[in-house]
Amino acid sequence: MTLAKTEDGLLVEFYTDATEVPAESEKKGRPIFQDQEFVKIIVPGDNRTEIVRLATDQDRERFEKPYQLFQKQGQKSTTGTPLEEWPLLSKSQVAELKGMGFRTVESVSHASEATRGAMPLELRSLQTQAGAYLAQATDASASSRLAGENDRLKGEVSRLEGETRRLAEQVRKMEADANKPPPQPPSPVPRGPGRPRLEREDA
Repeated sequence: MTLAKTEDGLLVEFYTDATEVPAESEKKGRPIFQDQEFVKIIVPGDNRTEIVRLATDQDRERFEKPYQLFQKQGQKSTTGTPLEEWPLLSKSQVAELKGMGFRTVESVSHASEATRGAMPLELRSLQTQAGAYLAQATDASASSRLAGENDRLKGEVSRLEGETRRLAEQVRKMEADANKPPPQPPSPVPRGPGRPRLEREDA
């Protein structure tokens, strides 16, 4: 990586760095990283100001010369499981494989016969082990997804059973209400005696 001075006096550097892709990691059952382009911007004389972020099209257009320098370095974007994330490898093996141009477990697994033949004897078995690691991670991911789907279906069945019981209880209550005898009208209140009849006297 090389800092390049721009016309407005800034020191600018483009570089690639591997960032994890959570959705792919969860899907494949192993850490999946993808190379992305970053830009670093430094203001000379101000050691407190250093901007580092994902590069945008605006950055590439504004800092055209530093970006062209970066492209000439020929850094290739890769996606996969970085060698550092493979528990089987020691630090020295990671460094040795990187020196041979390998960057991911996938690249080791898919190495050609010619490439494998050029590898040191102690590293040649890594191709088979890389394939086994990737297959195991894929199987584990598939099993995890199936287990999650099974739990979801169990929860849905439990919810439907509870809803069925609730509806059945409502039906029983409605049937019980329908079978009740209709309420009887209240008995008439007997009328009390009226005023005594006045007898008319003839004169």
